[in-house]
Amino acid sequence: MSQKKKITRQELYKQVWEEPMTKLAKNFSISDVGLRKKCKSLNIPVPKQGYWQRKQFADPGSPPPLPPYNGSDEIEFKIQKKVWEGDPTRPVDKDQLRNAEEKIAFEKLPENQIKVTPILDLLHPLVKQSKKFLEKNTKNSALYNGLLSPGWKKCLDICVSPKNLNRALCIMNHLIREIEDREFKVLNIKEDINGQYSTKTIAQVLGENIEFGIRESTKQIKRKLTKEERRFWLGEKEFEYDLTPSGKLLLEIKEFCAYRKTWSDGKIQKVENCLNDFIVGLIRTSVELRTRKKENEIRVKERLVWEKKRFELAIKQQKEKDKIQELLDEAESWKKSQNIRRYINAVKESVEHEGQSLDPESDLEKWLIWAEQQADRLDPLSESPYSILDENI
Repeated sequence: MSQKKKITRQELYKQVWEEPMTKLAKNFSISDVGLRKKCKSLNIPVPKQGYWQRKQFADPGSPPPLPPYNGSDEIEFKIQKKVWEGDPTRPVDKDQLRNAEEKIAFEKLPENQIKVTPILDLLHPLVKQSKKFLEKNTKNSALYNGLLSPGWKKCLDICVSPKNLNRALCIMNHLIREIEDREFKVLNIKEDINGQYSTKTIAQVLGENIEFGIRESTKQIKRKLTKEERRFWLGEKEFEYDLTPSGKLLLEIKEFCAYRKTWSDGKIQKVENCLNDFIVGLIRTSVELRTRKKENEIRVKERLVWEKKRFELAIKQQKEKDKIQELLDEAESWKKSQNIRRYINAVKESVEHEGQSLDPESDLEKWLIWAEQQADRLDPLSESPYSILDENI
């Protein structure tokens, strides 16, 4: 379950200038982009791009002062720790967690280290199908920013340059076979999003579907504009920045709650050496997904209980309102009946004052009897006499 973390605006401002956003954001279970937007909404100045690089070599100067803000000085973040960060309050599937821990221990044993060979043989059916499709796209120059795209076909999620295609296929071939050796599954799932079909590469791990893929990162290159391009821009700029493949591959888990999202090439490390750790990431993500589902089930049950209580309370309140209204109506009817009786007495006194006597057969006497009946009909304390108004056709 999520926990609340409170911090003052002054404290957040201080932390923003003491630590990079990418690191600080993790303390609040939020992305660096989300934290930056939060600071903007709170009128908290943040370091500009390149600030922390400059700080390594020179004094970047004092941060700008914290400007005034009309809202509350207290900020609240909802913190949700992942299962592997040791939050005992979360409803973990204990059987799944025990199974996951055993499989993670298996991945960490030196003798189980996955070794990727650069030779593309013994192709898995999914890799074979993807190889055929992507090589066809290479011949047709179907590239975007220099990268091949899996498109809408039943192709594995591989987005790399033609130069790195063989390497990416080797990695994916070894990864899929190793995943299946661990009694997991890999498959492509077709999706229909508003009439547009696409496929996702899914690893079924410990009962959960986890989307993943391999791609090549891009980098910007500065390019001088041609005469035609400068003419288009009316001479306002001379250079353009294009995206081009960087040559660096990365494996990616695409679930929003992934324990870790990417494993990429570094100066020494290669993706080929990270497959065991990647499988650990899949296992941990599976546990996180299951836990979130259980949390959602708890929230749904709590919501249903709350709605039932609210519904029952609404019924009781309506019954109470109806009784009160009935009481007010009866009191008002009683008041009207008393007024009618007082009026009847006033009529009788007027007749007596004039020295007249009431003839039982006179119209006045008949009217007085009728008026008394109407008073009884209104009076909730008297038995209601017959009235033609009670009849239905």
